[in-house]
Amino acid sequence: MRRSLSVILATGIGVTVALIWSYPRAELVDHHGIKVEADSSTTNCLSCHDGLLEQRGVICTTECNFRTPHRVLMHYPPFGKEDKFMPTQVIAEKGIFLENGNVGCTSCHNLRNGGKAHLVMSNGESILCRTCHIK
Repeated sequence: MRRSLSVILATGIGVTVALIWSYPRAELVDHHGIKVEADSSTTNCLSCHDGLLEQRGVICTTECNFRTPHRVLMHYPPFGKEDKFMPTQVIAEKGIFLENGNVGCTSCHNLRNGGKAHLVMSNGESILCRTCHIK
């Protein structure tokens, strides 16, 4: 969750400046009948998507490719493979967000989108995949 800086000025004998870090209230969205944070962390997502309560959110430990489940909680771009991935600024401009520099559930899924799988964009012709991956 992103935090914001608030500046509060108080007057008295002198001027006092207080800097207060505050966390904005999380935006709650309906997700299959449950209110959840729209920008949840991968850990929060996997607390339900564990295969018992909901469809399993796979954390793949093998090499990521277009035919296997996508790895999450991995650094982006993978170390030593930077030339095979788009720069982070480019993907952010297209709506792909990283979780502390890592690929997370909300990198590809946006719970504000009611479409199938809540994708941040269509993946027709692998558009979503190719936003990050350079062929």
